Amino acid sequence: MAKTPASGSSDRMVGYVRSSTDGPTAAEQIALLKNAGVPEKLISHDGRSKKNDFPERAACMRRLRKGDVLVVPSFEILARRGSGLAEVLSHLQKRQADLLVLDIGFDTRTPSRDALF
Repeated sequence: MAKTPASGSSDRMVGYVRSSTDGPTAAEQIALLKNAGVPEKLISHDGRSKKNDFPERAACMRRLRKGDVLVVPSFEILARRGSGLAEVLSHLQKRQADLLVLDIGFDTRTPSRDALF
């Protein structure tokens, strides 16, 4: 369940999915994002990659504006390693955007934002 956005935020939802051999399919992830209210035109999809370069994730990050909410099915989809996650979180902070992780209900529009950023 999505939390109430902070006042003054745009609350535009931008989604990101990535294919994985051991997780939900891209179609399943897209369905989760759509059920959470992310418009299909704002969902970026990366295919499988053996490297840590995800061009659609980078494009998705560039798309974010102040007050936007990046929505992902799980942390594992967002980044494979802690360093990748730290990079994403730093980018979100610079863009003044928030993060919603659906599988655990993590939402930086709540007071947990202060603990993360």
